[in-house]
Amino acid sequence: MPLALDPKERFEVCLESDKDKPPETRPVFVYHYLTGRQWREIARRQDELDDISAGADVADLTYESAQTGLVDWRNMIDPATGESIAFDSDRLDDVVGVIEAQELIAKLLRQLPNREDKKKCVSPSDSATEPSAPTVLAPPTVKIPLAPDRRSKSNV
Repeated sequence: MPLALDPKERFEVCLESDKDKPPETRPVFVYHYLTGRQWREIARRQDELDDISAGADVADLTYESAQTGLVDWRNMIDPATGESIAFDSDRLDDVVGVIEAQELIAKLLRQLPNREDKKKCVSPSDSATEPSAPTVLAPPTVKIPLAPDRRSKSNV
């Protein structure tokens, strides 16, 4: 079964700023694997950002993209109360800033765990019989080309 169609297949993302925190307290975002259509829609939104000058519109597109496939989070703590923030993808903008949302998008579009960094971000599973989802830790890059560069080397 393709990963995007299997409801049990998920991967975890942690922000670069959190990767050195202890696994028990490290904030983690859990995503479902994207379909090709979802991936292209996010990439199109990223392309649209180049033509937008209004900051609120940039933020709206960024959060909309970062929410795609987001199914859970762990260890999100309200600094004012010290209480855990219950998962609600519509509240992503209450949890991360726009730059952090862009980092989530970059990692979401890669959907692949980085073996070396995976060890820094993986947290213990809630169940002894169920492994944790793979973790994605890639450098934050927002623009992902949709097709290979067709320019010849002489034109570069």
